[in-house]
Amino acid sequence: MKFPSLNTQILLGAVFGILIGLALVSVGKDSAITQTSLYAANLIGTFFIDLLKMVLIPLVFTSITVGVANLQAHKQIHRVWISTLSFFVFSMSVAIVVGLMANAIFETGKGLHLEMFQNAMANFEAKQQTPSDFFTSFLHGLFMNPFAALAQGDVLAVLIFALFLGVALVIGGERYKNILVLLQEFLELVMQMVRWIMMIAPFGIMALLINLMVTQDLALLGTLG
Repeated sequence: MKFPSLNTQILLGAVFGILIGLALVSVGKDSAITQTSLYAANLIGTFFIDLLKMVLIPLVFTSITVGVANLQAHKQIHRVWISTLSFFVFSMSVAIVVGLMANAIFETGKGLHLEMFQNAMANFEAKQQTPSDFFTSFLHGLFMNPFAALAQGDVLAVLIFALFLGVALVIGGERYKNILVLLQEFLELVMQMVRWIMMIAPFGIMALLINLMVTQDLALLGTLG
């Protein structure tokens, strides 16, 4: 018997999560069955999210460092930067055009009110900054202690350090070959853990959607849909 692909499994998990969530809402949010199911869904969903967070920083660090370090010539790096920058500019332009067209056609946000998001924004604190303060704060967030960035899960700072380390490994050449081999092996180990986590992705998605359907206002979800 051939199992469906991972994408199909995740789609089925999402469908079952919505259906089970709607069934629990119809039973009643205060019923014992709903509360027990909600506890189990919250436990599984939180476990799945925590697993993803666990491998995120090691995956970003090793994949970026190894990817850059495997470019053995500066010309290759130059081509990568040009290609990457061109891709980001192109994809960003397409995203802006598609977003504006979708907004004009579907009237995005129609029917939404700020009152719907009171619970989500209860702990939100707005902070006003001048452009110069924002730029200074942004640069400070990019270039920080790599160990602090790794410990705090600061993806952008980890990515910047990984880029610098990858370029340093290219310039160092054969002298730092052992470090590159070690990072490649570490990346393979991280990818193996990612494959394990993705095996439970359908159940994690299902649990998260059950929790969402039961705990959130269905009218809000319908409007967002």
